Amino acid sequence: MTSEKRLSPFPDLPAIGEIVPRFESSAWFGVFAPANLPDAITDKLNAAIVTALAEPKLREQLKNEGATSVGNTPKEFAAFAREDIDRWAPLVKSSGATPN
Repeated sequence: MTSEKRLSPFPDLPAIGEIVPRFESSAWFGVFAPANLPDAITDKLNAAIVTALAEPKLREQLKNEGATSVGNTPKEFAAFAREDIDRWAPLVKSSGATPN
């Protein structure tokens, strides 16, 4: 587990954060749309996604896979994505990695 803490579906599997304090590397998934998409379309798409994420069967499936559904607003997701990019950008730049 590359999480900071153990995940409930895998209680006997130590998390990396238990071995290396404050270390965490997690994956996240989100839905992106073209820039300047009209708010009405963005809101409709977001509402459909949030509704799907509220379905008990999907929530249970995600939980069994060690995932947590969030279903935040487009502004919240944009802020989250920006924060994650800002967090990892210095490491990527220092590695010398370059885009193809």
